[in-house]
Amino acid sequence: MSGGGKDRIPIFPSRMAQSLMKTRLKGAQKGHSLLKKKADALNLRFREILKKIVENKVKMGEVLREAAFSLAEAKFTAGDFSHTVIQNVSSAQVRVRMKKENVVGVFLPVFEAYNDGPDAYDLTGLGKGGANIAKLKRNYAEAVKLLVELATLQTCFITLDEAIKITNRRVNAIEHVIIPRIENTLTYIVTELDEMEREEFFRMKKIQANKKKEREASAKENAAREAEHQAKNLLDNEDDLPNMALFMESYQVLGEQQSQRLFNVALTVSQVCGAAALLSVAAWMGGFSDGGFAWNENPDIEFHYHPTFMTMGLIFIYGESIIVYRVFRNERKRFTKLLHLTLHSMALIFMGVALKAVWDSHDLHMKPNGELDPLPNLYSMHSWIGILVVSMFCAQYLVGFVTFFFPGASIPIRQFIMPFHQLFGVVIFIMVCCTALMGITERAAWKHTCWTKDKQMCGQQMLSNFLGLFILGYCVSVVMIVMNPRWKRRPLPEEESLHRISTD
Repeated sequence: MSGGGKDRIPIFPSRMAQSLMKTRLKGAQKGHSLLKKKADALNLRFREILKKIVENKVKMGEVLREAAFSLAEAKFTAGDFSHTVIQNVSSAQVRVRMKKENVVGVFLPVFEAYNDGPDAYDLTGLGKGGANIAKLKRNYAEAVKLLVELATLQTCFITLDEAIKITNRRVNAIEHVIIPRIENTLTYIVTELDEMEREEFFRMKKIQANKKKEREASAKENAAREAEHQAKNLLDNEDDLPNMALFMESYQVLGEQQSQRLFNVALTVSQVCGAAALLSVAAWMGGFSDGGFAWNENPDIEFHYHPTFMTMGLIFIYGESIIVYRVFRNERKRFTKLLHLTLHSMALIFMGVALKAVWDSHDLHMKPNGELDPLPNLYSMHSWIGILVVSMFCAQYLVGFVTFFFPGASIPIRQFIMPFHQLFGVVIFIMVCCTALMGITERAAWKHTCWTKDKQMCGQQMLSNFLGLFILGYCVSVVMIVMNPRWKRRPLPEEESLHRISTD
């Protein structure tokens, strides 16, 4: 293990500990910066107070000298008046009160002198020496005021000196003890994590090598068994081999490049048919004289959301969610799983809006005179199979969400449910496409009078037929992509060492 001889915090190396130490280091650096600024502010105030103390002491000598001369002059002119002053003293006339001043968190006492009551010596010196006594009072009042101010400065000087010492000790402790210790701890954690990652990488490489050996041995055994099986049944299965090569992994007539080229063609056909289906249904529902989209204010037009959103959600987006494990088979499992869940959730939302549209169009149907004339729901075969397909889709979504996403089932349960989840997903998609074809036929028979009455092919009827062909082409291409085992997603090397649920 590394970093044992340095001064560091005893902590287990992990990503959480690294994040905690980074937070503590940032806090220590911030605290050091603030304390440094506080020390600078205290030193600045300390120097200001020291300068004022020197000035006030010099001024104090001059003021006391003037007061002493004034006292001598007053005694010379008015005689000894000390007994008069002593007789008139009953309480202190000059008092001192204290306030507090906050300097970056340090409270400094501030003394202030003030006169309490009227002057008790107004008549002193009335007979003689009044001017000198008044001058004496003024000089000594100034001396008292200056003395109180000097006391304030001296007290603040001592308080600031102690606060500066404490702050400097804290700054030095953070700078030379705490921050280096945290940095040493971070260095130790990073070193240990790198070492653990190297160990884990070596372990994964060993696991991959062992699994590769096992796969090679199993492949040789399977190849020998298949060669023996093909030799025995070659005459019986001679006509079926090319077709099986497309949909069975054990019969590989096509090479890897040919298989990839076939996959690209099937994927392109699916996307072209899907986009054409979306454009066709949008033009069919909104491009003719009775077309357009609206909500409850026009129930007949509100119905147009039903085929449009069903084609978008339960056919195109649902099909895209099925083939994400084929298109992104070389990406990480978490990415494809989240994309699969997102597309299914979008399909669920589109399905809900489409069902509300068809229900409103039936319940709010009106006669030509504006009278409410509701149409019955769930009478046709299309509606029966549609409700069955919707229920199966919701059940499939709920079981898949709970089992594979949140809260997530155990590994054995996932292994058991996965094949059924895949099978029912494809079956439901095929049923959705068949239900859509039934709905297109029902809508055409219900609304297109050009071929039921006029006995001719109109644009609406032709567009609905093309829509059915595009849906059928999209369904066939998606099912072909999903059913070919050579296009399944294989576990990535780092996933092979973990619990393998199944290949998608």
